[in-house]
Amino acid sequence: MSIDQKILAVLDTKGGFTTAHVAKTIGPDLGMSYRRWCARVRQELESLCARGLVRQLDNLKPIAWVKTEKETA
Repeated sequence: MSIDQKILAVLDTKGGFTTAHVAKTIGPDLGMSYRRWCARVRQELESLCARGLVRQLDNLKPIAWVKTEKETA
């Protein structure tokens, strides 16, 4: 399962999730520090956002992410 699919699976549940929550839920790649893993997840979330698959819940901090209605990754 790709990182995109893992992220979308987490966001498929109810509510909005912070980048840190998503990163903790899908777990880091082997040998990667938690800080670098969170940065990687953030990059993927931004990429999914640009493709219209996820969006930010609101303008508040910390940013919460939600899945949009589009289906394909």
